[in-house]
Amino acid sequence: MSLQRVFLDWSQPCLPSAAGWLIDRAATSKPIDLRRTMCVLPGARAGRLLLAHLLDRAADRGSTLLPPRVLTPGAMVDALLQPVGAMATQVESALGWTKALQSSDAASLAPLLPRPPGLDDWQAWRGLAATAARLHEELAGVRLTFSDVAEKADHMNMPSEAARWRVLHELQDRYQNLLTAGGLIDVHASRERVLRAAKSPLAQEIESIILIGVTDLNAVQRGVITLVADRVTAIVHAPAKFAEGFDDLGCAKPAWWESQRINIDDSTIRVTERPEDQAQAAKQGIADLGGAFAPQQITIGLGDADLAPSIERAANWAGLYTHSALGRDVDSTPPAKFLEAAADWLSARRFAHLAALLRHPDVERAVGVDGSNVWLKLLDTYFNDHLQARLSDRWLGNADKQKALRAAHDAVNALLAPLGGKQAQQEKRPLAQWAQPILTVLNSVYGVAADEEIAAISTDACAVLQQVLTECAQAPHDLQPLVDASTAIRLVLAECAGQSITDEPRRDQIDMLGWLELHLDPAPALIIAGFNDGAIPEAVTADAFLPDSLRTALGMANNQRRYARDA
Repeated sequence: MSLQRVFLDWSQPCLPSAAGWLIDRAATSKPIDLRRTMCVLPGARAGRLLLAHLLDRAADRGSTLLPPRVLTPGAMVDALLQPVGAMATQVESALGWTKALQSSDAASLAPLLPRPPGLDDWQAWRGLAATAARLHEELAGVRLTFSDVAEKADHMNMPSEAARWRVLHELQDRYQNLLTAGGLIDVHASRERVLRAAKSPLAQEIESIILIGVTDLNAVQRGVITLVADRVTAIVHAPAKFAEGFDDLGCAKPAWWESQRINIDDSTIRVTERPEDQAQAAKQGIADLGGAFAPQQITIGLGDADLAPSIERAANWAGLYTHSALGRDVDSTPPAKFLEAAADWLSARRFAHLAALLRHPDVERAVGVDGSNVWLKLLDTYFNDHLQARLSDRWLGNADKQKALRAAHDAVNALLAPLGGKQAQQEKRPLAQWAQPILTVLNSVYGVAADEEIAAISTDACAVLQQVLTECAQAPHDLQPLVDASTAIRLVLAECAGQSITDEPRRDQIDMLGWLELHLDPAPALIIAGFNDGAIPEAVTADAFLPDSLRTALGMANNQRRYARDA
């Protein structure tokens, strides 16, 4: 391996220094041409910031810039390996794992699932499939299979663990066979196949790959870099005297960093009790800066992402505005909440479910229901007077109340008519056949109002939902579960879990960033909230399948590696 390392002292921010190094390296040409360079950074935001610094440096030299290709380590793998064939989408993989589990007999699953769900409990099977898919992805990242884990567990005298992993290995084989039957290839298996061929996959138009501030890489990422090591340079953001703390790829050496003393000035520390107290302390920290920095020059780091809402509220009370680069989970957006409420109503015609739907602001607008306090009071009064938990065609009370409630009830049913109306609970179809009806209902609520009536976050959420529904519709027929409308909606929402969307920041906002983004953030003022044990350094203390001892034995990311990264 002839990979080169370059050390940029951390007395200056990383990205401006790295941009200067790149410009100096290519400044013999005008315009400055970096098109044959690939820059790899830990996150997408760091990549965008690097491009901005490159443009500024080129302008300082009176030149224009032909920018490099900027990727994260994960995106670099597929860009360089260039897998061939029809790659299974995230939805198709999830359906494959679900089918592999659900089609297994109870006896074979016993070491893994002593009490498996009912055959029609697709949500439960989907939850189990998500766990299997997570393990598959994590182990594929270190180039291991479930069989490898079973062998290691046997070697460590962990017979019950070995039995579970052998069952998982059988499921892994069944999953791969289901994809193959559908003409699909698992993306992780495809990457491993190319790596085992041990041939350089690098396209000739890329002359050099620059790793910038990348302190942790998994085995697949390392394998790809090894294949093209003669074109790789690792920029390490640290003084050269710390060179022994980094390996050939510029990643932190766990044993070395474990022994280093980290000096933090006690005067910079504020001890608080509750999350709300941390938010108030962060607000006070901004006030203590005395207006010396503009909002865009201040960053709030989040050791605990759950603090973001509390900090946002505290900042708003103080007349400050924050922007969370962590984004907002799709399943917490108005369109997802609407679909969740619709699924509840379709599965059980209960008054509480109707009331939840009618209280959703976007439903109020779509069906033309008066969302005033008078209407909300009518809902509450009706239930308090009659306790009619389960609704039928018969309404109680005086004629005026009956008429108003029946109108709202009929409007909701008309809105959800594409999903089967009153028969939706009984009617079952392949998941793909529910995609268009769900899209039709979403369009009725979010596609007809004037643009200013719908928040941008809802528009972005609908785009994610549309993509998931498209993948559901295109999945092979043999992978499709036979489900009713409410189950179809819940399966779609499950596929959106973990996806997030962000709005565009404004210049008057203070950025809130996750812990791993802070090192490459150039803002001169930083406040870190949630600097708590277990969060920084991050520690995984309970994993039902991969405890830390097994992770260490397998060479996976463990608490020691996380400590080195965080240090």
